[in-house]
Amino acid sequence: MNPEDAAETLLLAQMAAIHQATMMMARRLKHVENIPQQDAAERALNKLGRTFAAQMDTLKRYRTKGQQTVRVERVTVNEGGQAIVGDVRHGGRGGAQPGPANPNWRHGGRSGEAMALRKKIAELTREAQEAMNAIEGSGPIPGGKH
Repeated sequence: MNPEDAAETLLLAQMAAIHQATMMMARRLKHVENIPQQDAAERALNKLGRTFAAQMDTLKRYRTKGQQTVRVERVTVNEGGQAIVGDVRHGGRGGAQPGPANPNWRHGGRSGEAMALRKKIAELTREAQEAMNAIEGSGPIPGGKH
């Protein structure tokens, strides 16, 4: 996923941390020794899964600015019928401008800004993993106060 601004970077970092915690809970659930441990791990795994799904929905709504897109996979036109092939827009003020003039235009995934954001997300993911490992091992949290 390519973050496009600081808000997306923060959301994606949170999503990475939730994903790491979900995987940790899945491993923990696999190795439970009694019913209370199983119940606790199942509840935590369920909450983490719902949190991640909500974050995905939030990211989708943020990126589309609340707009929905309908994609038609197959169209059948019978004899004498007519069909429009192309981008059809309804309402608004004549449609969006193409390219950089469009405020929703997105830069390529290899722009300098996108690469820097990817690097920051990777760094935050590593920090989240280290924190999760420290929590699992009951050791000090790296970079945290002791």
